[in-house]
Amino acid sequence: MARVRGPAAGAKRGLWALVVGGGTAGHAIPALEVALEVEARHGAGSVQLVGGRRGLEAKVWDTSGLQAAYLPGRGLPHRRGGTVAGCRRIAGSIAFAGGVVVSLASAARAVLGGLTLVIRRRPSVVVVFGGYTSAGPALAAVIKRVPLVVVNVDSVAGRANRVLARFARVSAVAWEETELPRKRITGVPVRPEVLQAGVIRAGSLPAAVARVDACRELGIPDGRLVVAVMGGSLGAKRVNELALEMAAAIGSRRDIAVYHIAGDRDVDWVRKEAERRNLGPSSAVTGVGSDGEAVAAAGSDDRLHYRIVGYEERMGAVYAAADMMICRAGAVTVAELAAARMPAVLIPLPGAPHDHQARNARQLVAQGGAVMLREEDLDVTQLVETVEALAGDPARLVEMSGALGALGFASATGAIADLAESVARGKRR
Repeated sequence: MARVRGPAAGAKRGLWALVVGGGTAGHAIPALEVALEVEARHGAGSVQLVGGRRGLEAKVWDTSGLQAAYLPGRGLPHRRGGTVAGCRRIAGSIAFAGGVVVSLASAARAVLGGLTLVIRRRPSVVVVFGGYTSAGPALAAVIKRVPLVVVNVDSVAGRANRVLARFARVSAVAWEETELPRKRITGVPVRPEVLQAGVIRAGSLPAAVARVDACRELGIPDGRLVVAVMGGSLGAKRVNELALEMAAAIGSRRDIAVYHIAGDRDVDWVRKEAERRNLGPSSAVTGVGSDGEAVAAAGSDDRLHYRIVGYEERMGAVYAAADMMICRAGAVTVAELAAARMPAVLIPLPGAPHDHQARNARQLVAQGGAVMLREEDLDVTQLVETVEALAGDPARLVEMSGALGALGFASATGAIADLAESVARGKRR
């Protein structure tokens, strides 16, 4: 059964929309932005977020003030590649089959929980963002004939969305190439503070003052070119390894600062490795990050300035302070880069389903706002050469930033809310 949190958790009527998604920040953040927009339009208690108990959504949603329900559920397991013989292959097959059974049983409970929510709350529309948590409430909406909107933020539709879109009144997609029925191109909802960074970078606000304030908030000294590194909400081990190797290779660059967001999963070993490489010794710890952990920094002004944090909540400040970003190419990351007009070096996740991160990255590369490096062929020498080439060409960074502004993701949240209102009134756009 669903666990419900929020100020209106006890309400049984008056709900206008269920907004469903989660598992990763790539689903949870856009779902939250649309839910906030719906509540702004329809009043307090008009929207309920629905996610899973195993994902990151509670961390993202629980400070929003919105009511939220968390359902059981887990994604279907994937078979591991490679050649495995004998007993190990038999054991692997048994484990895979067991994982499928557990996932299906958990999914059945999620469907029951979603059906209960739809019956009790009687929403006018259900908006789903994909991931394993979407299936239960979406199927319940189909059974109860509640209008369904599917939102797909990656360039390639996920497994759940490909199925659910067959029953949806409309599919809101980020990119023209996404193949879903009855699609409307909306872009990806991004956080207001990221949009604000894009406004600053576009020159509509005093950029120099805003950048100095952002650097001060993050503990970055003035007058340096800032390279932000981010592997995702949990972390990306290879990106973190490359960041450490890069920082060591350019350790004598007193004109550069590296702000390394290592992710909660990897931050401890990244700090230890940075100390071993004399990048962030414990004697140079100068403050705390937004995660409450100590922030390591190179302590001398005549060398690279290097800072490490785990999970970073102040992404508006990061986007305002940085000159370029090194990161994966998840859907929300790519959308935020575009909205913030942030030049980027993108390292797509190898093995992502349908290679969707590389396809996400190509959207920004084609626009002229990013460089893509494939992890399979990447070493630290290539990464350093790419970063130093960009750092040495300020005019190119300005051009890349301007090119990203043409993607126009600023209106995505409102566009998806408009679609939800349209289908709730029984109209099709």
